[in-house]
Amino acid sequence: MNDPRPRRARHRLVTTVATLMATALVLSGCARGSADNPDDSAGDEQRIAALGLGDADTLLALGITPVAVAPWGAKGDTHPSGVGPWARDKLGDAEPATIYDTA
Repeated sequence: MNDPRPRRARHRLVTTVATLMATALVLSGCARGSADNPDDSAGDEQRIAALGLGDADTLLALGITPVAVAPWGAKGDTHPSGVGPWARDKLGDAEPATIYDTA
């Protein structure tokens, strides 16, 4: 008869290696990224476009100025900034690009 011990040892080895590889994969997904320059991402400028109707209002209420806006009305019917009169003071001097016909 064949001795089942080598088979069990091989099975145990394969199971251990698979478990270690899965653990390494999960832990690498939890990594924060490069530790060379931790301030790198903090200095990146982010640009946000408000393409849904009302998205500009939400962003402005959160203190974020969009670089592009989908206006409420048709071209020529709205203020050149693309936002409603209730949000113009929060827009300040910014002049976001207006993108029409997004609906």
